[in-house]
Amino acid sequence: MNYNFIYKFIILIFIFLIIGCGGGFSSSESNTSTTISDNNDSVITNLKQAVFKDSPVVGISYSCSDSTTTGTTNENGTFEYDENCGTITFFIGGVTVYSTDIIPDDQQLYI
Repeated sequence: MNYNFIYKFIILIFIFLIIGCGGGFSSSESNTSTTISDNNDSVITNLKQAVFKDSPVVGISYSCSDSTTTGTTNENGTFEYDENCGTITFFIGGVTVYSTDIIPDDQQLYI
């Protein structure tokens, strides 16, 4: 049996799996579900967008510590937050999966 061929074949499959899992894209379109107000129930209009990615993560809930901004990510992983958000916490079913107070300049979050 040619183990060298099998070894190379397994490595090749592994490489394709890694490449296939890392793909992702971002879009400026937004279908995020976001509820935004400050403590005085006034509307916050200066929203920013960022993308939560491992691959695009759809339906992950998030909330801001310093405002009442909450929502879920859309099919591209996009979410909206306000400038006074503070720490953004992402969670699934009440379990925190990621938390940050810094959004990078490229507006992409990677876990």
